Amino acid sequence: MDFLKDKKLLFRLWIGLLALGLVVLAITNYRVNFYGNSRLLPVSLGIFVTATFLLGIYFQKVRVVMHGAAFMIFVAAAFAGFSNWLPQTIGEPPPFEEKIADISTMSTQELADLGEKLIFGAVGASTVKGSIGKGQCPLCHVFGSSEHGERAPNMYGLPDRSEKIVKLDEYQNRDTVQTVAFDGSGIAESGLEYMAESHACPNCYVSPGFGKGGTNDRESPMPAIHKSPINLTIDEMVAIDTWSYIREGLEAPSVDEMRVAYEKFIPEDERPQASSGADGEGEGGESQLYATGDEPLPKLFEKAQCTVCHVIPGIPDADEGDFGPELYVKTNAPKRMKDKNYTGSASSVEAYILESILDPNLYIVPDFDEDLMPEDFGTGLNAKTVFRIVNYLSQLEKGKDPPNHEEM
Repeated sequence: MDFLKDKKLLFRLWIGLLALGLVVLAITNYRVNFYGNSRLLPVSLGIFVTATFLLGIYFQKVRVVMHGAAFMIFVAAAFAGFSNWLPQTIGEPPPFEEKIADISTMSTQELADLGEKLIFGAVGASTVKGSIGKGQCPLCHVFGSSEHGERAPNMYGLPDRSEKIVKLDEYQNRDTVQTVAFDGSGIAESGLEYMAESHACPNCYVSPGFGKGGTNDRESPMPAIHKSPINLTIDEMVAIDTWSYIREGLEAPSVDEMRVAYEKFIPEDERPQASSGADGEGEGGESQLYATGDEPLPKLFEKAQCTVCHVIPGIPDADEGDFGPELYVKTNAPKRMKDKNYTGSASSVEAYILESILDPNLYIVPDFDEDLMPEDFGTGLNAKTVFRIVNYLSQLEKGKDPPNHEEM
């Protein structure tokens, strides 16, 4: 036990044990965080720095070498930590969209299931908050029997409500910016035809209280869903309508009847056709992405559907969306990142915008509800589109003129 009286030897022993413990801790942290999304992985390098420095004290003869190694690991840890704490994105292609089979061969329930998938993204997802499919319907509509839609009418009860709407004087003698779907189409004469007309020509009749602000319900904020950016085929719209009937315990009209209703309001040259899905194309022969990124900035924001919910200063015709927060992001982002309720990791305006697109629920702006913006919204935007959106929005500052979108 004489070595216990040797203070120098005892000190070196404790240093060695401490260094060994740090090495074990570093290896454990590395193994735990290597395959996850944690940003604590570089901490292992920091622990190795400390352990190497301590071992330099333990091994006196190689102290210079050990301390040199500690410095090199420190530099590596600094670079790794900085890069790892930047917002991480994964470059993934849009989800593959399978070609829809001939709906005439489907049972009514199979067709209704397809409709639910198109609306909410999956069969059974209609009860899951925030679910959204190709049709993008939940961006504005609600579907529960007791829910109140603030952006657009509640879709529950639509089949029965449609039969009543076509008999209203306001419908028969409409005063809207577009009174018919196209010259010679006429107006709906049944509830089934009204459902088709409301999808193909949202401006033909606007439900009271749901028009664009300042238009006195003469113009609808809803896009025609057979056109860009949604591009639903007639068969897909038939599937959605079938689900609307079946989920309320009603007998759905036949596929042929619904097809005829849509053909009344969509001219032949505007009817999107299902493609083979080759070359990354989805239904309608167009890219599954909302935008290519090459469009003029106003068109890009429109295709990306930003204008549905947000006012975007400086962008023509992007001044009606009042369902999402104002986008003076250069002014608001720094304040939001300091909010105690902020759970993201952005440290710059650009990173905050990117984070808000890819994971919008990391911070819910006060007075706005969670899940207003779908969590998978970013999957429909390619890198070029995201870059141009982030670049423009990051320059919007309250009290100052917006940048010239034509130069961006």
